[in-house]
Amino acid sequence: MDTIVSYLNNLFANLPKSERVLALKAQMQASMEDKYLALKAEGRSENEAIGSVISEFGNIDELMTELGLAADPQTSSLRPFSLQDARNYLAAARQTAILIGIGVFLCLLGAASLIWIGQLVDNGQLGRQLGESGRGALAMIPFFILIAAGVSLLVYSGMKLDRYKFLETGEFELAPAAKIELERQREAFQPSFGLGIMIGVSLCILSPLSLFLFSLFGEKQTGFGVPVLLVTVGIAVFFFIYFGAIKDAFNKLLKLEEYANKNKQETDKVIGIVAATVWPLAAATYLLLGFTRGMWGTAWIIFPILGIVFGVFSAIYTGIKKS
Repeated sequence: MDTIVSYLNNLFANLPKSERVLALKAQMQASMEDKYLALKAEGRSENEAIGSVISEFGNIDELMTELGLAADPQTSSLRPFSLQDARNYLAAARQTAILIGIGVFLCLLGAASLIWIGQLVDNGQLGRQLGESGRGALAMIPFFILIAAGVSLLVYSGMKLDRYKFLETGEFELAPAAKIELERQREAFQPSFGLGIMIGVSLCILSPLSLFLFSLFGEKQTGFGVPVLLVTVGIAVFFFIYFGAIKDAFNKLLKLEEYANKNKQETDKVIGIVAATVWPLAAATYLLLGFTRGMWGTAWIIFPILGIVFGVFSAIYTGIKKS
């Protein structure tokens, strides 16, 4: 009930405080509360009931026009952003998160296929009848196909959110109904976010087990554990990207956490440049050590070490920019 009252207070905040308006507000409150109680009696959850009520009574513009009422004029340079605009953006953000997650997974799968097929060729289990160049092509062809597919998805996903770039600057103003509804949805999303991150972290922790499991079958088989490690990490990264992107979308719309910081764009730019530099170098180093030194079973330590160092750098730099 408190959510409904708060929602109505925001909805009528800019309307004249006349008897006619106050009577309309009281009438809407009674109707919304009746609808809420009816939905609860049907077995709906708190969030479902409130969401349905707000969706049904969320727009009073037409009613205001019919009654000859209008909100007090507002002078604002911010771009208005309605509840429907917010819903469209969240839907686009979810689709984009899936595309990015799949794109990154395909890139890691490409690297995994390169190592897996290369290991089969080195062990003489594949491509015996082919020449040296033919055996090399066996590994490189699926690698380039998967990388091309992954990069294409990443590029396409970036294009889908181009029209929402203004949200990064915070130069928009949410409608009262949108803010109330988004706060409710964000609160309902928090348990899913926590579970998704927990699964991703667990997969990252368990991923090196593949190296030890394959090493039980002999030193030559250890290399097969690396592709399994990369695929496991790819699944974990998908969870991080998907749930992190949705949370980021809510924070962006509600201007919470890092989006309340005026230095956020500069911070993200620096961290993005560093990430775009060090992670490809780490991957290249790992592949180089694996192919030239056969260090597939030990060189993987580069990634957790770099992850810790990069995390510390990001935290320190973000903290400095916020201060």
